[in-house]
Amino acid sequence: MTVAVPADLYEEIKRLAASENWPESRVVVMLARLGAKSQRKMEKQLHSSYEAFMHENDPQKQDQLGDDMIRSIFGPEAVA
Repeated sequence: MTVAVPADLYEEIKRLAASENWPESRVVVMLARLGAKSQRKMEKQLHSSYEAFMHENDPQKQDQLGDDMIRSIFGPEAVA
């Protein structure tokens, strides 16, 4: 498999590989695994937030949970 990465990411891969004395391919695999794990965790957190939002009866708490979901999707500055 051949993978093209941006130059700045490649520099980071080279730096990590050198610091750990690993081949660059191992660093790429490690970063891919970490990214996939992070994505799964984020999806689980979003699902959990959604369930809490849907089952909350207090309108104020539901508004806060809704704002939290929006921030988790679009970033911390998404809700004023």
